[in-house]
Amino acid sequence: MDTIAAISTPLGYGGIAVIRISGGNALPIADALFTGVSRTDPPSSFAGYSCAYGKIVYENEVLDECILTVYKAPRSYTGEDVVEISCHGGVFSAGQILKAIYSGGIRPANPGEFTERAFLNGKTTLTQAEAVMDIISAKGQAELRSALKVRDGAVYRRIRGVINNLTEILAALAVWADYPDDEDLDLLAGETFNNIQSVIGSVEAELLSLTEGFTFGQLIKAGIPLVIAGKPNVGKSSIMNALSGANRSIVTDIPGTTRDVIENEIRIADYTFRVFDTAGIHETEDVIERTGTELAKEKIIDAEIILAVFDSSGPLDTADEAIIELTANDRAIAVLNKSDISKGEDFSAVCKSYKKAVTLSAKTGEGFDRLTELICDVPAIGGAEIILNERQNAAANAAVRLLREAGEAAASGVPLDALTILVNAALEKLLELTGESAQTAVTRSVFDNFCVGK
Repeated sequence: MDTIAAISTPLGYGGIAVIRISGGNALPIADALFTGVSRTDPPSSFAGYSCAYGKIVYENEVLDECILTVYKAPRSYTGEDVVEISCHGGVFSAGQILKAIYSGGIRPANPGEFTERAFLNGKTTLTQAEAVMDIISAKGQAELRSALKVRDGAVYRRIRGVINNLTEILAALAVWADYPDDEDLDLLAGETFNNIQSVIGSVEAELLSLTEGFTFGQLIKAGIPLVIAGKPNVGKSSIMNALSGANRSIVTDIPGTTRDVIENEIRIADYTFRVFDTAGIHETEDVIERTGTELAKEKIIDAEIILAVFDSSGPLDTADEAIIELTANDRAIAVLNKSDISKGEDFSAVCKSYKKAVTLSAKTGEGFDRLTELICDVPAIGGAEIILNERQNAAANAAVRLLREAGEAAASGVPLDALTILVNAALEKLLELTGESAQTAVTRSVFDNFCVGK
């Protein structure tokens, strides 16, 4: 393989930049460019996991001071000889060092190529490699926690258990194919042969439990949609601003100030939310306000969480009743705002219509701790610990469909050679998921989504 190099830290001004080199010529190029201060032996003579302070010198010119770290194959991230140069974080200085490295016949790394080499050299599975990018791009604790579990091999271990069960089924079927009339077939093929339908069912159930977290995973990656809805002037924009910690929406005493949908991304506890402040929903002849009302209704339909806001300083009216009819469901939380000026109006109709309700004041902040607790306790948050990405989910679902067909075939008494084809096809899908049988095009498409330098 070619020797590759790239800056692994973000481009820009900072305290440090890390340049990574991996491949057979990593140590020779380090020998050519590095001059140690405290030690004079060349980097190629360093033991693995060794560091040295020195300077990068090219064409008799000192480019920068640095710490040079050596990792020797196979005990490195990529499984190859790896050299990392930690220099000052200026864009120009790091770029000059990289140019000097390229002049020695080293080529620029492609996106994700370091991690791809780790996969190809058996240092990581494909699912673990994909988790690297999920760790880098995580926007909340829940997403990071799941990515770390996958990086630790959680998905691979569960899929490997399923693969082992399918392999046992195929082994039993292979014995049948070789000795179909043998009286000792049960003994030769083992208990699996007599329990094929049961084993297929348990394997299918395990895969289904793994794929259940996919929708939840997509939500926490993109941000869980949360819509703030209500009639005009109930304090929706004030609640938006309080949740955001900034003045994202214009707040006035004039009803109908918000006429469009205003979006903001916020974090509450472990989760990221896409919060939509919508126009006040009411009957109006104003074309612009009517359009805003229709947009608000569309957002309510698509929302995973709805904050139905009511003004507790005055009695319910027909506009409030329309809000109840539109929003009262398991995804909604009734928010009785303006508790600081409440006059003790009867809101029992609201409380009866919603499973969760909270009284608060967007002006004083009272009740917001309880609101955030309720937001994080709605059904949309009840996802799985381990989250598959789209590629993994597609492979697992394809395997589930094939196993379902295999189970139905086993129950109906189809020829066992037909059953073998279905089980083998399901196994191939799972091997593609882990990367053990993935085509080059599949793996390349995975690493194309990585950042350069990782």
